[in-house]
Amino acid sequence: MPMDTCPKCGGTDINEGLVVRRKTILYKSKNYKGLFGGLEFTTFACPNCGYVEFYVDGGELRKQLGK
Repeated sequence: MPMDTCPKCGGTDINEGLVVRRKTILYKSKNYKGLFGGLEFTTFACPNCGYVEFYVDGGELRKQLGK
């Protein structure tokens, strides 16, 4: 779900990126029953005010949850 307009300031110069760290940061649902697995975040940041949103792939999350 791409962010085209900043919900905080209304800016439209949105930058897409990733959360970066030496080890990968993943989202893992509390409802996921597997030992391994997780979803990488896609992030959108507004350079005008610094607002950031995080997203995971909804289709991949549904697969992990068996939906």
